[in-house]
Amino acid sequence: MNKVGKTAMYMMGGAMIAAASYYMGLPKSKKNAIKDEVSKVMKKEKYMLEDIYE
Repeated sequence: MNKVGKTAMYMMGGAMIAAASYYMGLPKSKKNAIKDEVSKVMKKEKYMLEDIYE
């Protein structure tokens, strides 16, 4: 794997750890709101992919 790929991988890993620690520090109501928003986006993507492949 080249240097650019490794660097990108480390940056993504760091971002994921930072996001997880930020998420853990949030109050429960805020976590639920984020979870709901993410699930809406995931459902939209799922339906778009299904439409594309049909």
